[in-house]
Amino acid sequence: MIGLSTLRHLDVLDTSAAARVGRVDAPIVDATKHRVTGLLVGGVEDGAVVLPWDAVVGFGPDAVTVAGADGRRRPEDDLERRAVEGGPTLIAARVLSDAGDLLGTVHEVRVKPSGIIAEVDLGDRVVPGTAIVGLGHHALVVRADA
Repeated sequence: MIGLSTLRHLDVLDTSAAARVGRVDAPIVDATKHRVTGLLVGGVEDGAVVLPWDAVVGFGPDAVTVAGADGRRRPEDDLERRAVEGGPTLIAARVLSDAGDLLGTVHEVRVKPSGIIAEVDLGDRVVPGTAIVGLGHHALVVRADA
């Protein structure tokens, strides 16, 4: 599994050209589908771009690799546009239950290679990704029964 906290600020490397194409600024998370849909890539001349999750070839301790820079694109939907505008983040987010109880803060989010959120680590407990109800600037909301 991939820890989302380890991706921030990693270089994105095009393996076909052996060239840096940017750096990871943030994951783009679709909370309703319990998955990471892409990465927000900054450090490029024309501003932040989106790298779809399925365009990623590998995740290493030093770089995220792609087979070509062609997979990068401008934001296409509201979720991607919110990410570019500094949308909600998961790491260090407050976590509330849907019953309104503060459960803690996110320490780590572990994601399967497919992009599915496997679990959210709060330090003293782990919540399954399927328990996610919503994500906003105020908090990550999970089912109370998780």
